[in-house]
Amino acid sequence: MKPKMTLVPLAVSLALAACGGGAPKKLPPPEAPVRVAKVERQAVPLEVAAVGHVEASSIVSVKPQVGGVVLKVGFREGEDVAVGQILFQIDPRPFQAALAQAKANLERDRARLAEAERTLVRYEELIKKEYVTQEQLDGARANSAALKATVVGDEAAVEQSRLNLAYCQIESPVAGRTGSLLVYAGNVVKAGDDKPLVILNQIEPVRVSFAVPERVLADVKARSREGKLKVTVTPPGGAPHEGELTFVDNAVDSTTGTITLKATFANRDRALWPGQFAQVALNLATDAADPRVVKRCYSALVPGSSDLARVLEQRGIETVLIGGTTTNVCCESTARDAMMMDFKTVMVADTLSAVTEHEHIVALHNWMLFFGDVLGADEVAARLVPS
Repeated sequence: MKPKMTLVPLAVSLALAACGGGAPKKLPPPEAPVRVAKVERQAVPLEVAAVGHVEASSIVSVKPQVGGVVLKVGFREGEDVAVGQILFQIDPRPFQAALAQAKANLERDRARLAEAERTLVRYEELIKKEYVTQEQLDGARANSAALKATVVGDEAAVEQSRLNLAYCQIESPVAGRTGSLLVYAGNVVKAGDDKPLVILNQIEPVRVSFAVPERVLADVKARSREGKLKVTVTPPGGAPHEGELTFVDNAVDSTTGTITLKATFANRDRALWPGQFAQVALNLATDAADPRVVKRCYSALVPGSSDLARVLEQRGIETVLIGGTTTNVCCESTARDAMMMDFKTVMVADTLSAVTEHEHIVALHNWMLFFGDVLGADEVAARLVPS
């Protein structure tokens, strides 16, 4: 209800008071608008609210595995890349030459091995006729074995040369989005350099990490056994997105008394971006059996519980004012008085100066159950103090 403007009666009263010389009559304060809502039975999710941090599901720092001159960059900064797409091309000519040399060494040593094996066969026949000594036979065997090992080493050198040549083409290991280009074409890079060429972020899917109080951990573990827990994240200025809880840390942070959780979101619309903060709601359960909850309603009330009670009394509303917060803290004496009286309307006032609609509803839910059952309230009025 909006307060009515009574400018004319007020002016007349002031004029009469001035003419009569008497003390002006004290006008009653204007009524504060109060809205009430019927108590309804509906499914109310049991949620834990937190502030989350968006993380890429995979972060890859692309570094060169061989050194050389960068001939070509195969993408633009901030561009999406696919798995296997060529990101950088390093000059392959030195590695092509090294591969050719390794192949030549392999062929040379294979020829030497073949000759050594033929010599060994001849000596094994000649030793029976005592045309060669045992020492000569042992030398032929040692030479054959040594050349076999040399050939194996040459084959490994050829394979390593092939790998080095393949490393000249740096391919994307994941599908993601590129960041700032840190090395341009024409620069010389070194193998094993700590400075990455570019950083890739995989943002489909994406993860959101958030911390919850340790007292919630028991409920999280118990309800996780029944299935995946739903998590809703709302980025700044965006719409809510639903995902699943996929990670619970293995230890509670003793300095903060919280535990880190992570949820995974498909993020096909790219609304969640790595690095940003977002509002997170962990859905522990939805009780559709017997919840009573007040509808979301705003009431512009005068500050202070005493003024609020006075205004409602002037309006003839039998009211009990429960001073609570989002932690469901209530004045015990007020609660005891409320239980001893027969009120038709329960007023629950949140004393915080800035709360969201969701936080307000969650905070009031338990009180709605308690006072709705104990007092048999027909209507419940709630207020939000504008932030």
